[in-house]
Amino acid sequence: MTNQDIAIKKVADFIYEKPDVVVTILKESGYDISVDKATLQQINELTFTALFNQEEPFTSKFKSVYGSDGYLNFEPVSMSIMAGASIVSSLIGGARAKREAKKQRELQKAMFLSNQASQEKLKYEELKLQGETERTKILANSMLGYRVALQKEGTQRLKDTWIYLVGAGLGISLFYGLFLFSKKD
Repeated sequence: MTNQDIAIKKVADFIYEKPDVVVTILKESGYDISVDKATLQQINELTFTALFNQEEPFTSKFKSVYGSDGYLNFEPVSMSIMAGASIVSSLIGGARAKREAKKQRELQKAMFLSNQASQEKLKYEELKLQGETERTKILANSMLGYRVALQKEGTQRLKDTWIYLVGAGLGISLFYGLFLFSKKD
């Protein structure tokens, strides 16, 4: 994996973990995007377009927030990416059209990789949520089974109590009858 791919993955991870921060920076930089309706794909597209075209003030704000949040500083990586792109472009022919085409390809690649990373993370979250849902269903079924068992046990105890009371009543009446019978003699 090249340094550029690593940098793209780190930016994609940053966008995935803090999309609200990136949307705020985009909005402050004049992009038409709102937190309520933004999607990861839209955020990725706008962010990578702005970074590869080095549009100010977004690039400086993004680098500042990205660097201050404990991530690797994006500026040296972006400088090396741009320097590498310039050298390769000038060696191949130096034509502006070729550089723009390469830049566009890199932009498309970055957006694709970022979207793939976001999709992978969303799929992971979906699987995690499905697992949690299944776990909750199992717990709910267990609680239902426990409740049914408690109801059966309670009903059985009530039946046992009535049997005990009837038996005790019969026993007392038997003794009382014997007592009365023995008193007549």
